[in-house]
Amino acid sequence: MLLRNKISLIGQELFQVFLIISLLLILSEIFWAGSVTNYFNFNFLAVACLITGVMMISSKPTKDDFQEYQAIKKRLIIKTFDMILVKKSK
Repeated sequence: MLLRNKISLIGQELFQVFLIISLLLILSEIFWAGSVTNYFNFNFLAVACLITGVMMISSKPTKDDFQEYQAIKKRLIIKTFDMILVKKSK
């Protein structure tokens, strides 16, 4: 895989993570006022979302690279669940 494609895939994953975290923190701030803003500045998370979004958009991976990435991701998920099930069975 090219470095450009790796950066795009990493940016895509991190963007999704930062976006979900920011939405959950905003939701918790709505229900419990001051629970997040007293301890955390949302500007840092907004900048992280912006940077990873630019990384994701600026270098789109090819279809082959994306399929290879999905296959690797599926293998890692299967190995993780396999390790969990093996530990529980012992």
